[in-house]
Amino acid sequence: MDDPLINAMTIISVLGMIIVIIVIVGGARAEARRRKDLDLHGRTVTATITSVSGDGINEYYVTAEWMNPQTGAISTFTGRSSEHRIGASVEVVFDSRNPRNCYFPR
Repeated sequence: MDDPLINAMTIISVLGMIIVIIVIVGGARAEARRRKDLDLHGRTVTATITSVSGDGINEYYVTAEWMNPQTGAISTFTGRSSEHRIGASVEVVFDSRNPRNCYFPR
């Protein structure tokens, strides 16, 4: 015979997995929209890596700096990058009104 408790647990598990999938897909779509907007309206510069953190297996989190040659202002960017050597150059796409909104293309 069917146990109502097992059936309820199965339904809850399936619903939980569906919710997780929806959240993951929604997050990926939002990130894709953000990057597309930056590609269309952002600025691309070459910055210099100043610090690196990460597990050394997958991706690294890097901080890179760029000096605006017109104003002398230094912008700092943080994000994931496959490049991980301090002093190396990396490309950064960012929103000039909000430099924290950036990404490092691969």
